[in-house]
Amino acid sequence: MFHSTLRVPLRSLLQQFINRHRSYHPSQAKQIPMELCGVVQALEKIAPTKLAEEWDNVGLLLEPKPSELIRGVFITNDLTEPVLSEALSLNNIGLILSYHPPIFQSFKKLTQGSAKERILLKCAQSGIAVYSPHTALDSMEGGINDWLLAGVGEGVVSSIGARKMGSRAGNVVNCEGVEQGHLEELCKSYPLVELRSEGEICCSDSDLVNILPLLKKLSPSNILVNSSTKVEVVPSGGRLVQLSQSLSVAQVIDKVKTYLHLPHLRVAMPTIDRPINSVATCAGSGGSVLQGVQADLYLTGEMSHHQVLEATAQGTAVVLCEHSNTERGYLKEVYRRRVAESLPGVEVVCSETDMDPLKIV
Repeated sequence: MFHSTLRVPLRSLLQQFINRHRSYHPSQAKQIPMELCGVVQALEKIAPTKLAEEWDNVGLLLEPKPSELIRGVFITNDLTEPVLSEALSLNNIGLILSYHPPIFQSFKKLTQGSAKERILLKCAQSGIAVYSPHTALDSMEGGINDWLLAGVGEGVVSSIGARKMGSRAGNVVNCEGVEQGHLEELCKSYPLVELRSEGEICCSDSDLVNILPLLKKLSPSNILVNSSTKVEVVPSGGRLVQLSQSLSVAQVIDKVKTYLHLPHLRVAMPTIDRPINSVATCAGSGGSVLQGVQADLYLTGEMSHHQVLEATAQGTAVVLCEHSNTERGYLKEVYRRRVAESLPGVEVVCSETDMDPLKIV
């Protein structure tokens, strides 16, 4: 279950995970093929597809053979023709894990007329399955957005973006006697607490522990909790961190360059230069997710010209890294190890050909 605030140093946890598995290499394990269905189940456990945005296309996208035995998994940010050639040169690859889904919009035909169609046809002809986790990997706890923020600094992290309801047992709290304005402020402080109707909220068990004492102070005798209702609040979108230590924009830039191994970034500054106490982030294209979020700095891959102007007008600095530069490091440093750990005996490698198509020169 995702917690609305992470009061532990996220960067330290991610580093502990990386250090714990740093000595592992797939070649050290005995190669034991796994059926495709078992591989898919393992990938679903790492990043459940229910966490993906409704508009996204995630999960198993291409299944050449239902009972295929998978000996090797190949991870890439984008499945391009050069990347596919690299995967085919390894001989034992049975599944390509493409972070961005190569099948997104519907196809009316499959011919040799476009790169995307040629890629899918070649995968099918070569018996290679294709799976995409995309926004499920963004939204999950310890996923791409948490990893990206860990490069900025420690603090209290919360989820921003849309919320969805699922079917796990949760809590509906009747807050009779508590002013609606107080409930709205509470939901701002705990983004995964949902205001369902006037005087009623729903939340997870972990959030209930934090907010129940606050509610009882506001209305000691009128707080009723129904824990049998089936509700689940699923995190989505980006992340917001309230930093434990203020930074300058220059310090944030240096940290991001070092963390993402980038020589250059694009930066937009507001009229007034102020300390950075809060950072909002969304890996990839974050303009729509970050729009309107109150933060001292936005960190993302790309935003439109007018979105940048709107951000700086509200006093928010903007740091742009180019789209896939905010994602690729996680795939190589964290996701590969999680996949390898979940698929013992299956070789798991990352593409060396895959790279962001844009360069600052």
